[in-house]
Amino acid sequence: MNSTSSFSAMHYAPLLSPNDSIVRLVAAGMNFSLAITNNNLPYIWGKNCVLNPDYKNHDNGDENNDSAAELIQNLRSKPVLDSAYPRYIPGLPSNLQIVKVACGS
Repeated sequence: MNSTSSFSAMHYAPLLSPNDSIVRLVAAGMNFSLAITNNNLPYIWGKNCVLNPDYKNHDNGDENNDSAAELIQNLRSKPVLDSAYPRYIPGLPSNLQIVKVACGS
């Protein structure tokens, strides 16, 4: 798996300095939680919050290139997975400060 994929970015968070690891905001819902560190690094954990690297999105019409076994396997998989530990959320603009977080039920 290459280092530019969205899945690998979910697994490899920036290295945390002592200031990075201080949590300043936390929100908890029934199924997932969010935390924001002092240096504005967002983390998520809980149910259905991590992209599944094995899930194929067929919105682009490529389902005709898959074997029957691949299509069945994809039907049994979910586009997102659960996470028992905090995962870094990549892709947010670094110049914007997160001021509030909330989680629904």
